[in-house]
Amino acid sequence: MRTLAEGLKVAELTGQEADAHLLAVLAHAQRALGAGPKAERTAAKALARAAPRSPARVLALLALGRTGEAGAEAQAGELAPGWWQPFRC
Repeated sequence: MRTLAEGLKVAELTGQEADAHLLAVLAHAQRALGAGPKAERTAAKALARAAPRSPARVLALLALGRTGEAGAEAQAGELAPGWWQPFRC
């Protein structure tokens, strides 16, 4: 997780936008480690960068505890539930 976080930090410091999907996955890792407020900030950043109905948007919504919205986005994007349901909080 540290390597991922450091890589994302370096990307942003060099003027590159961090990938929304990676941010969403990082938010779940942060939450699992007990860093709730940081996880919420990371997930909010992922949500802002994610395309509608995308896997990144679904994971970001789940990290924010917005499961109903995540389910609606996943259904609208025709995303198979098998990959995103394990991320449900």
